[in-house]
Amino acid sequence: MLIKHMIQRIDENFDDIVEKILIACENRKDILQNAFDLFKVENYIACIPLFLIQAD
Repeated sequence: MLIKHMIQRIDENFDDIVEKILIACENRKDILQNAFDLFKVENYIACIPLFLIQAD
């Protein structure tokens, strides 16, 4: 039940979450924006490596 609630909250606030991440990571904004754009069109094979190389 908790996982369903968490997924619903993320889905409802996805754009706000992305915006906050892009603001917090200004120096990585271009790469992250591309990764999020790929994620939105369900191109996971392309976006996952981009997200992973940004992990600290």
